Amino acid sequence: MIQNPVVECLINHKSIRKFLDKEVPEEIVVEILHAGTRAATGGNLQCYSFIVVDDPEVKDKLNRYDKYHNLSEIPLIIIALVDTYRLKRWFEVNNSQYPYVNEPLGFFIANWDALIALQNVSIAAESTGLGTFYNGNVLEYDIYEVLKAPEYTFPAGMLCVGYPDQNSNLSIRLPINAIVHKNEYRRFSDDDIKSFYEEREKIWESVPQKKKEELKQENIFNIPQAVAKQKFNKDFTLLKSKRICEILKKSGFNFEKYFK
Repeated sequence: MIQNPVVECLINHKSIRKFLDKEVPEEIVVEILHAGTRAATGGNLQCYSFIVVDDPEVKDKLNRYDKYHNLSEIPLIIIALVDTYRLKRWFEVNNSQYPYVNEPLGFFIANWDALIALQNVSIAAESTGLGTFYNGNVLEYDIYEVLKAPEYTFPAGMLCVGYPDQNSNLSIRLPINAIVHKNEYRRFSDDDIKSFYEEREKIWESVPQKKKEELKQENIFNIPQAVAKQKFNKDFTLLKSKRICEILKKSGFNFEKYFK
């Protein structure tokens, strides 16, 4: 294995969801955000913005959108926005034409920029002893109401940051040959799929018998059935997808005309 502190930090990443009631020093916040801004970016335009949330009132407002995490108790929240609004303003100030900053091309490039930059922030934070976890629910947040974000912005990702108040083990990951394809996509056999997910499916053995009996009433007899029911059932996915599309429409990005 390569002996390199950066690689070791990446390989030993753990999501931390319980934090000490301890403020993150401002100098560290500035440093990890600076690391974020050094990420690769399309055209060197950095079509993203970070919103750093440490105000209890703003955290409480964000918390209204989230049933699963107590955001009011998170020491530091960093939200990465797709942001072509700033690009539009730059064009305006210099009397340039800017009719297409809200089209899908600009959106997706900005979305990549935002997520790459936020991952830089996450790794930089972990290298200083902080813990982090990503909160995907931010896709549904009305950032225009809570954060007063302008048009042509969209919540790409949220990072929750603080000093860890828990010890956690490394999460299960799929074997490398399930993830990496060479030159072309390799189609997997049923046996391949079973092999890839074998370790994850063993979690079923640790589920209490009482819980298993409850799940059987819902026709759930293994881990993939439980995950499908919890994360990908029709009502859940349609409701969340609808909310995301509503926020996307509110953002001013123009997707609708391409589907007519």
